[in-house]
Amino acid sequence: MKRYFGITLLLLLLTTVVSAQQITGEIYDSDGYPIPLASAIYKGHHVAEASDINGKFSIARHNGWELTFSSVGFQPQTIKVSSSTPSHLKIVLKEDSRSLGEVVIKQKRERYSRKNNPAVELMKRVIAAKKRTHLENNDYYQYNKYQKISFALNDIKPEDLTTGRFKNKSYVKDQIETSPYNGKLILPVSVDETVTQHIYRKNPKEEKDIIKGQRQEGVNNLLQTGEILNTMLKEVFTDVDIYDDHMRLMQYQFVSPIGET
Repeated sequence: MKRYFGITLLLLLLTTVVSAQQITGEIYDSDGYPIPLASAIYKGHHVAEASDINGKFSIARHNGWELTFSSVGFQPQTIKVSSSTPSHLKIVLKEDSRSLGEVVIKQKRERYSRKNNPAVELMKRVIAAKKRTHLENNDYYQYNKYQKISFALNDIKPEDLTTGRFKNKSYVKDQIETSPYNGKLILPVSVDETVTQHIYRKNPKEEKDIIKGQRQEGVNNLLQTGEILNTMLKEVFTDVDIYDDHMRLMQYQFVSPIGET
């Protein structure tokens, strides 16, 4: 009995701790009706939840963060979460008073059909043609490939170099560059450039990559784990071949747009 009582007490304590780390509540409109699928989000922290069909929600507590409640057609409401914020909230969203302009429907939307659909017929022709247009149908082929993978810390401020976190790190200052895309300062952690020549033979089948040139720069060259970082980046940014039925992009599996399925 003592053992069971101890286990029950421990479970109750754990339940209390978990519930204390959550913020629950309901989201209503000004007439008191629940708002289903309303958003509860910590903007800038990528933490969000949606209310259920009855307007109820539950989200992790993060003291010091701003929690915003919103839904289409309503004005968003933001609260600053602190230790004094109740664990259960009742949120009332006001309707957005902005009105939409006149909407004119010119044509009734037709039901989607695969039969006699020119887009479907076009893709069927593309899929059928890939069997004869694939490079591997040739007895031989070769091509040159240039690849550059950059991994950098962005939004470096000029004051970071003089009075901030990089003040006494001259070896880091020497690595600072200006991004060609937005003109901001960046710290390249890894820059890997490779020029390769790919050679293929159909029969007997053999293919190989010949490295013509390679350059590796960045702060990671100063770190003992730099090579591990390069390996991880190359694993993420693998080559994509849409001729395959399935392809991997950013470590996720996708069906090829010209796949058999």
